[in-house]
Amino acid sequence: MLEPPNIPFPITTPFRTVADLYKLPSTLHGQTQEHYFQLDSNLENYLKVKLFELSQHPQYARCFLEDQSQALSKAMWQVFDLIAQDKPDLVQKGDDGVTLKALGITLDHQLELGQTSASLNSPDLIETIYQHLSQQQGLNRLADALAFAVQEDLVIMRETLKENGSKGDIAEALLVTMPSHWNPLEKLGLSFAQIHQPVADNAALLKAADNLMKAMFYKGPFVRFNWSVSKLPDLAQNPALLTTRPLHPLDDPQALLEKLYFRVERQTIIALVGQRSLFTIRIFSQSLAEALNSPEKRQRFCEGLASMSEAMLAYKGLGRYRDVLLTYLNQTQSY
Repeated sequence: MLEPPNIPFPITTPFRTVADLYKLPSTLHGQTQEHYFQLDSNLENYLKVKLFELSQHPQYARCFLEDQSQALSKAMWQVFDLIAQDKPDLVQKGDDGVTLKALGITLDHQLELGQTSASLNSPDLIETIYQHLSQQQGLNRLADALAFAVQEDLVIMRETLKENGSKGDIAEALLVTMPSHWNPLEKLGLSFAQIHQPVADNAALLKAADNLMKAMFYKGPFVRFNWSVSKLPDLAQNPALLTTRPLHPLDDPQALLEKLYFRVERQTIIALVGQRSLFTIRIFSQSLAEALNSPEKRQRFCEGLASMSEAMLAYKGLGRYRDVLLTYLNQTQSY
């Protein structure tokens, strides 16, 4: 039996947009962080989301630059190696290829598929994923198999050489099925700085971009966290695909806590050979009422929310809810 997810609570105050990388292993926010990837009882749900997005919206969920396909293929096999080292319950490496152990799906170096015993007791889901992979060819099949290997979304960055001789970076591949209100297709081919240009209060982040990317390619591995509040429970929140944009009423603050969702991104950064770096994104989501389950968490949340700039509140979609939440939470000792 897999353990339930241990959802982090990474709120630090005052709220700031900073380039905070912590070496793995580390102890952060009361949790020991030592693995690149995580495995828990929500695995099946994440696989269902990935299957839906990759089958229904592959142009958004699987994006990569064609001009580096051979080198990118090598990088993806490196990621399989990382998973096998870090989480052998998910991927087993063999002489001929890899086995996705939860799904009982094998993939050899010629990209031929096979099936063996699976650790996940969900035969219909496994067969559907196998059929999906069977319908893919070449790098698409390799990319999708890699996406199904873990609960995380994956981004591969490549170091580049600018015209002036300085080094830059570019997003070479995005296997992102659960974006937090951004469109992966729009980020393909962009640098770290360009990707984060829309982030509110981003001056410190952009100033550190060059040093941050050097660390990603040559140092590490690292872990970092990001948190937000969402109006939707969906793991996949690509704005190009969202059809529901609720405007929750403010007259019942307790009900509002049930309708808003505390969303956390656990991100890891691991250098790959070949001037590449892997960026992983693990999404956690629970109702705000569930997340704020202690006076200490409630206080930290209020302090973080109160210290956000107007620009950040607008960026996170929290401006409408801030005052109601702060008033109610500061007056309520416990739920």
